Amino acid sequence: MNIMERNPHEIGKLTTFYISTCERESERERVRRERVRERVREREWERQRERERERGRERDRQTDRQTYRQTDKERETEREKEREIQTDRQREAERDR
Repeated sequence: MNIMERNPHEIGKLTTFYISTCERESERERVRRERVRERVREREWERQRERERERGRERDRQTDRQTYRQTDKERETEREKEREIQTDRQREAERDR
């Protein structure tokens, strides 16, 4: 004899228990899915921040390159002027002899 035949009101208790168990399981599953979504969002935000940091670093590198090029051009210009001055001094020294 099973429990339902001995105690008919148990079916209501078991049904309630089963439904509440299913509800708890579905709530757990909903919470789990929400946590997974949140982790995915956080990873995507972190990737976005990393991309922005990389873009910033690349901009800095480009700026540095431009600055170095400009500095190199300025140095080369100064060297040319210095050479011209040296050449002029040598010519003057030769003339004075």
